[in-house]
This record gives sequence, structure tokens and C-alpha cells, in this order.
Amino acid sequence: MLAICAVFVVTVVPAAIFRIATADWVLAVIDVVWAGSMAFLFVYTFRTRRTTLPATMMAWIFLALTLSAIHYTGLHQVNWLYPVILAMFFLLDVKQALLLSVLSVCWVIAQAYSEQPLEETTNLAKSLTTTIVLASAFSLFSRMEQSRLQHLAGVDALTGAGNRRAKIDKLQSLVSLYFRCHVNACILKVDIDQFSQVNDKHGRVLGDQVLFSLAQIIRNNTRPTDTLYRSGGAEFFVVAENTALGDATSLAVKLREIIGCTVFPGGTHLTVSIGVAKLAKLEGSQDWINRAERALTKAKAKGRNRVEVAAELNDDQVQPSS
Repeated sequence: MLAICAVFVVTVVPAAIFRIATADWVLAVIDVVWAGSMAFLFVYTFRTRRTTLPATMMAWIFLALTLSAIHYTGLHQVNWLYPVILAMFFLLDVKQALLLSVLSVCWVIAQAYSEQPLEETTNLAKSLTTTIVLASAFSLFSRMEQSRLQHLAGVDALTGAGNRRAKIDKLQSLVSLYFRCHVNACILKVDIDQFSQVNDKHGRVLGDQVLFSLAQIIRNNTRPTDTLYRSGGAEFFVVAENTALGDATSLAVKLREIIGCTVFPGGTHLTVSIGVAKLAKLEGSQDWINRAERALTKAKAKGRNRVEVAAELNDDQVQPSS
């Protein structure tokens, strides 16, 4: 955004000076407004680090000044509408850009119909319409691809569960939600007992198949609103939103029993230890994770294949996270 603003200021200012020198006052005013607007957006973006509002303002400024130039100086300025259409699909939501582009083209075609032969007007309509279609298609494809890449960036490639980065983002959002609305949330830290023996006995390939199967079992036995994350090795987190500690504990017990009764690839039998912790007010995400991990450590120390629950904290027992 800063680069776009800077480029326009550098390129439009000389044009504005030239317009003034040649007494082309209409285009001079348009260029001065254009350069001034871009300078303002540059400063605003630089100081606030926000881009959504400046992008919207930039698109509207581009369109308004281009249509003004066409209206006051004639259709020979219509060539500027092509890059403006492309810019709108880059700067705005696809629906907004499509609506503004169609309305702008309709207005320009109406102008052209009264000023030039029908054949030229038809060709102009075809070229502008083609530009809109291609720009919208490219914009939709780019945003779908961006969404796909963002999704993949938060997914564990082996199990399809969320990865560590996605887990942290999720927990931080739940901490913020709890602070604002006091919505309960619990985490279950699930660890396969002595999983290294599976790899040592059957190899890593079968070990990976076991991890994939375990993730599937957990997903199939949790609610659609619960989310699963793999934090590394044989450790998983289940994040249960809007869930009381008792319900989260029941879920942990159910998962432990189902996993213990399941035959995994290679005829492998597994047990898991689970630590459960409920989010407390003013507790940070890392403190929340630490309490679940201590509960898991306690379950391991008591012989594994157990569920241990971290004590539910009162609000006055938690120090605000820095």
C-alpha cells in the first residue's frame, strides 16, 4: 500500500506541474487532487499501519477522478478506466469491485453512445466487459488460492489436525473471548503412552499411520465445535469451546476408553494419558497450556492410561498475564 501511494505521488506530481504549465486546468485539478490524496493515504498508512480503509479510499479516489476526467475532457481519457478496474479488484472485495465496475462501464457506455458511432461504442463495451470478466475471475482465483494456502499453513500435514501455530491462534482468541464474554473453554492434552515403542517395533511408516488413525478417532468422537491440534510427536490438543470442566472431563474419559479399545494399524493397541484444564479469567494462553501439561504429567506419573484434571481456578487465584 505504501509503495502504491509513493509511486502515484512521484508519477502524478510531474504530470500536474505539466498541466498547470500548459493551462490544462481541469486535468491539473484532477492530478493535484490525485497526488494530494495519495500523499495523505501514504502518511495515514505509515502512521496507523492499517490498510483496509486506505485501500477502500484509494479505489474510490481512482474511480471518481477517472470518471471526472472522462466527463469533463472527453472519451479520450477512457483508457484510464482499464487499469482502474484492475485496481478495484485488487483493492476491494470482489462483490464491491464488480458492482462499481459494472456501474462505471454502464455510465461510460451511455456517454459514448451519444458521442461516437455505434460500432465504436460496441467495441468499447466489449473491451471493458472483457476486462471486468477477466479481472473478476483472476481475483476470485487468487483469493481462493490465498485462502487455501492460509488453511494449509495451519494444518499438520500428517494427521490433518491443526498445527502448533493454529493452536496458539485459537487459544489466544478464546482467551480474548473469555475476557469479553466469559465463555467457558477447556483444553485436553492427549499423549500416546510409550509411543516410541511403536516406532521402534513397527517402524515410522506404521507409526505415522497410527497417528493418522488416532486423529480420525478423536475427530469422530468430538463435537463439530471442538477442534483438534497436533503439537508435535504423539501429543494432541482438543480445544472444547463453550464447555464446562465436568463435560470436558467426561469427554476425556470417553476418548481414553475408545482409544484403549481400538485396534490400530499393524494390530497395535494403544493407551493415552490426558490432562484437562479449564480456562480461568485473566489467565493467558501459555498459563492455560501449562496447567493442562502439569495435569498430563501427573497422569503419566500415576501409571499412564489415566485422565487427570487441573484444579479449577477462581478469578482471584490468577495473576494477569503480561
